[in-house]
Amino acid sequence: MEYDTQMADMDVTIEYNYIPGDEDNWSDSNGDPGTPGVSDSVEIIAVYKNLLDKHNKTHAVDILSIIESYCDIDYQKEEILKHHER
Repeated sequence: MEYDTQMADMDVTIEYNYIPGDEDNWSDSNGDPGTPGVSDSVEIIAVYKNLLDKHNKTHAVDILSIIESYCDIDYQKEEILKHHER
């Protein structure tokens, strides 16, 4: 999946996997204790920024390894989760 946003004053596209959670199950049908729920989660695969080469040709470059050192990736995950809640 893809999510367009801004990071570090740049327009970027985040490629990610959305993993839906499981609801709490207080008890099984036979009366045994149930299982706790698991929250939805997001795994960020790449952060693409369109850049021009010397021939003015646009290339989508994965900048995740660079941008994660100074941007809050967890904040972006939360924003993507909010997007899925709508």
